[in-house]
Amino acid sequence: MKRKFGRLLALVAVFGLLCTSCLGGDEPAAPAGKSAAPSGTEEPPAGNGEVTVGLERDVYAIPDYTNAGDDVRVVRLSVSMNASDYGTSASGVMVKTFVDRVEELSGGKMVVQVFPANQLASTTDDIVNGLVTGAFEMSEVGQANWGDYTTAFTPLNVPFLYPNEQTAYAIMSGEIGDGMREQLLADTGLRTVGFMHLGMRTLSNDSKEIHSPTDMKSMKLRVQSDPTQIAAFEELGASVMTTSFSELFTALQQGLCDGQDNPIITIVSQKFYEVQNYITMLNHLPNLSMVVMSDAYYQSLSAEEQGWIDQAGQDATEACYQTMLDTTQILIDQLTDYGIDITYLTDEEYQVFEDSVPNTWAMCEEAIGTDAWNELLAAVEAEHQLPVGSVKVQCSIETARGVLNAREIVAASPRVISLSFGAEDYTRSMGTSRSKSAQELQFARTYLPVVAAEAGISAIDTVWSALDDQEGFEVEVRNARALGFSGKSCIHPSQIPVVHRLYTPDEEEVAHARQVMEAMRAAEQAGTGVFTVDGKMVDAPVIAKARRVLLQIGEEV
Repeated sequence: MKRKFGRLLALVAVFGLLCTSCLGGDEPAAPAGKSAAPSGTEEPPAGNGEVTVGLERDVYAIPDYTNAGDDVRVVRLSVSMNASDYGTSASGVMVKTFVDRVEELSGGKMVVQVFPANQLASTTDDIVNGLVTGAFEMSEVGQANWGDYTTAFTPLNVPFLYPNEQTAYAIMSGEIGDGMREQLLADTGLRTVGFMHLGMRTLSNDSKEIHSPTDMKSMKLRVQSDPTQIAAFEELGASVMTTSFSELFTALQQGLCDGQDNPIITIVSQKFYEVQNYITMLNHLPNLSMVVMSDAYYQSLSAEEQGWIDQAGQDATEACYQTMLDTTQILIDQLTDYGIDITYLTDEEYQVFEDSVPNTWAMCEEAIGTDAWNELLAAVEAEHQLPVGSVKVQCSIETARGVLNAREIVAASPRVISLSFGAEDYTRSMGTSRSKSAQELQFARTYLPVVAAEAGISAIDTVWSALDDQEGFEVEVRNARALGFSGKSCIHPSQIPVVHRLYTPDEEEVAHARQVMEAMRAAEQAGTGVFTVDGKMVDAPVIAKARRVLLQIGEEV
């Protein structure tokens, strides 16, 4: 994809931002790998270890409505945040705003009793069951945890689709978000009251800066247990782990995981910075959690009571979002002062990451349908004032079924500009293995360029993994070009010059192409319909080839 969509081509258990300076928490330890002063000394730890990471905020107590009168409607809200986060973190600000606004709007006729730290339910199954059975009226579930119940929030789990917090918030607050909420209601009977937005997910690790997927190869990374996210990080070369969030700090501390992905707010609130030295601002996903209520309970309320809930939910969502925007950069600056290495990717580096996860887009489109997928892309384009259709799609053909259905696949959307052939997965689907002769690939490599040519798009040939066999690679590239492939996938930078050289027309081809175009223009001026070059009659296909050759070298025709 082109960089203008860059970050257009992509929010879960919510944890508060600890305010260590005002909540009485322990001072943060020096990050792993950074020395700390011996106990009892007055010298501060190395690496700016005395820097407090967190925000100074007022301390609020969760109101207790246990003894509310019989004439007061009490709504029970189960949340994952700790009691100490109430009103102090992005998620805590949302909860407090919701509590305050419900009481204010209702004049005390309705109040919200908050149960923090997953007191009433912790797993998605327990939360959904509790809401359906009436054990409590409200709770929150992260975007990645809905998979067993609905595909409504699948688009939120597509890496590199949303370039920033603002885009994600705009999409969730608009018609696309309305559609997600309607689907959740239809699939589960749960109504979305609001959502928590904690920012974009970043990548942390304990060993090195990350500038490319190559830097992540074989790195043990904990990600959320969502199929799309797992597939994306596997495509990036990581060894994926789905350690539970409650055990993540210990896993990082003990080296069971090398790194993890979470927004800056969560990295601070959970003190991951104490056991992680590096943060890469990958910003690959937004981090959202849906605040939901049983629709059966909602419908039991009067129209006035429903209005209180709806308005409080809107106000609380906006408060959470604004708090996140206001605090994220402050925390980044504090982490830098503390000694954490913060890496910001260049546009070119970001593009490499984006191009390395083609299958996740296909997974989302399959889950939600082509029409819904195109509507989502159009909404992202509109948010960034891009022409409709400017976001393009490359189809990866990697199975026997994919090869046979290639014509239908490339015709599924006008956004498709190319197809790429993945031989490793293809041979696995065929029950064979790759050989140097590539006999097992003959049908697919012959058929797919024909499909691409018919559709007027590009075809990209499979990778060559034998980096030490340069001669074999050159033969492979020449064969791919001869079969009609427009390009060749590369797995190492050293292969790129070879592909460029072999796909660049040689001097003889260029000279012939110029000769054909000059002869064509001369014939047009003379009013001659038929002409020859080097004694051979020239027809439309020859002219078309000459045009392509000259366009390849940047000449106007």
